[in-house]
Amino acid sequence: EALVREARLAAMAGPGPSYGSTGTEDDLRISCANFTEALRKLPELKQKVLAKSLEPYKWTFTLVLAAAMFCACVAVTRFREGWTVVDSSYFSVVTFTTIGLGDLVPSQAGFSSWGIYFYLSALGVTALLVSALVDVSEDV
Repeated sequence: EALVREARLAAMAGPGPSYGSTGTEDDLRISCANFTEALRKLPELKQKVLAKSLEPYKWTFTLVLAAAMFCACVAVTRFREGWTVVDSSYFSVVTFTTIGLGDLVPSQAGFSSWGIYFYLSALGVTALLVSALVDVSEDV
C-alpha cells in the first residue's frame, strides 16, 4: 500500500498528465505500465551499456593476452627444448594458427602435458583475435 502511495506521488510530481487527461488513475496505470516495461528491459539495457563501455578495451585485452601467450610459448620452448628464439617464435606462430607443419616437434615428454593445455588456450586466444579483427573490419 505504501508503494502504491509513493507511485501515485511520483506520478503526480512528474511532468503532469499526458494525452490531455486530468491526472486520474488512468495516468497512474499508464505510468506504472511504462515503469514495468522499463524494468523488464533493464537487463537488455545493462548488457548494451556494458558492451559499449568495454568495446574500446577489446583490442587492448586481446593484444595483451595474445602477446602474453606468445611470450610464454617462446620462453617455455626456448628453455625446455633448447631451441633458438627464432625457432621458438616460429613454433609459437604455427601452433597459434593451428597450421602445425610438423617440422618442429617438442621432444621432451613433460612438454606434452603442458602443451595440451597451452594449445587449447592458444586456440581460444587466436579465435578472440580473429573476432576482434572481424569487428574492426565491419566498422571500416
